[in-house]
Amino acid sequence: MSRDQFEAAFAATLAEVGAPYLQARQTILFEGSAALPWLEAKRASTADWNTILHVDILTGWLKSRSQFELCLDYIRGNLPGSPPITGTFTPVQRADAVAGLGAEVTPRLLEMILKSDEAADPKERASVFGALTRLRDRRAVPPLIALLGPERDPALRRSAAGALGHLEDARAVPPLLSLLRNPSETENVRCSAATSLGFLGAREASSTMQEVLLSPASGLELRKAVVGALDQLGDTRAAQALNEALPRSDDLVLLQLVIEALGKLGGPSSLGALERLARDHPDAFIKDAARDAAASIRGRHPGTR
Repeated sequence: MSRDQFEAAFAATLAEVGAPYLQARQTILFEGSAALPWLEAKRASTADWNTILHVDILTGWLKSRSQFELCLDYIRGNLPGSPPITGTFTPVQRADAVAGLGAEVTPRLLEMILKSDEAADPKERASVFGALTRLRDRRAVPPLIALLGPERDPALRRSAAGALGHLEDARAVPPLLSLLRNPSETENVRCSAATSLGFLGAREASSTMQEVLLSPASGLELRKAVVGALDQLGDTRAAQALNEALPRSDDLVLLQLVIEALGKLGGPSSLGALERLARDHPDAFIKDAARDAAASIRGRHPGTR
């Protein structure tokens, strides 16, 4: 293979997905270790994450083929040992096994969901994203952000938004916040974005979360996700929005989430409503949660009655 032929094949790996991508990949892999200097030069000449990812994928196939092949085996549920009584290993078990292979398989995982479509089954896809969250390899951040684009499959976008919250990288905050702010976005994607923003400690998202919580257009699951994220952020400025949400929370799960968040973030202005719930609400769990939240507030504000 000449240098020009290598460049053409590499350009095809960048441009193609599915079978055409696999064909272009094989053209380079057929060269074996002779392709490594060209790949190393390609990596040294760019800061583009997409180019670097493709270099890492191809280099990984040339240097760590057995690990890359084992990675797919694990994603597909072919793990060592006897499977559980259900007959198949769960996505959690598969993800744990893949994570045990180490961060060198991160490019392979990204290849499966971005390029080769080898993890199309829902359990396999869940295993890929689970492994990425366990590995916490920040090389995955730009590719996962790219998966948030509106042209992508909604299930992929939801999974990518959820995974970004575990990678501890501030680059994910603006695109996740953009998803949360978009009322035309699917609720599942917005839920994942809200939860990840909470994990990332993105206090700049607090005001948007409060608006979403109080908006009549927000669905129940989205409001639950937002309350959980506000609780995670620990932003006391959200107390007023939580106070306003309290009487609007007809769903018992949402009501309990709001009460628990107020127990951490609320002040004396929250006590009246919490005491009424502790006294009058028909559900014993809600009564207990309201009583505990009120006690927590009094503990933070001595002298409050």
